[in-house]
Amino acid sequence: MELQGTIQTVLPKESGVSQSSGKQWVKNQFVVETKEQYPKKICFQYWKDDVPLLIGSEVNVGFSIESREYNERWYTEAKVHYINILSSPDMGVDNAEANFENQKPKIDLPEEEGDSLPF
Repeated sequence: MELQGTIQTVLPKESGVSQSSGKQWVKNQFVVETKEQYPKKICFQYWKDDVPLLIGSEVNVGFSIESREYNERWYTEAKVHYINILSSPDMGVDNAEANFENQKPKIDLPEEEGDSLPF
């Protein structure tokens, strides 16, 4: 799936060590508001690379939604596959259009091995 909107919030990183594999994990999250008649806010997650995201940036996010059951409770995650940065608040509108018209930065996030939940 794909969604276009504006980054509203970049949440603090969460990290820990997996109990099952002993590997360290880092979870990054950010919130995008859609540009619909009735805007919605969606919290996206990615578990790998640290991507520099700025509040106010216009982005196109490729993602998938997955729900998992753990101890009879369900957890839903909007997992990011890539982010296209369409414009950034530190550039003027004209400058952003000129810089991104032919070459929109695309940040691909590699797939996580195994379960993406830390528990």
